[in-house]
Amino acid sequence: MDAMEKDDAAKERAYQLLQERREMLAKAIADKPHRIEAGKRALDRLLTLAETRQSGQIKRIALFIGACWHGPRHFDFFDFRSLDLEIQEDMFAVLLAHATGHVDIDYMLPDAHVRIVHMLDRWGMYGPDQTGQPIVTRHCE
Repeated sequence: MDAMEKDDAAKERAYQLLQERREMLAKAIADKPHRIEAGKRALDRLLTLAETRQSGQIKRIALFIGACWHGPRHFDFFDFRSLDLEIQEDMFAVLLAHATGHVDIDYMLPDAHVRIVHMLDRWGMYGPDQTGQPIVTRHCE
């Protein structure tokens, strides 16, 4: 294969990659409503676990929600390995909804903001000493 053939093959491969990317973007746009709804349901399940149970896995859920919400909280991605598969899938669904829909998690559910604040407070992850933010609640429609 000479240099010209290599150049043509590289151009063809670049064109194929561009076409694949366009198809992926079109599919992502078509899946957007589904991803947002799946993320809402997943967030509700995760919040319910963090509000009602107590274990190492549940603390990781609280850290994850806090990291997705706002404020300087740390969720170690290595911790995914220590979570049940259903919890992992819910976390990924929340991330996909957040990324795809450009929806902050405290607006995914009508009462999400209040639930997140109370859940983080329950786990000692909310307040000026943890986030530098004053403890306030706001009304979310």
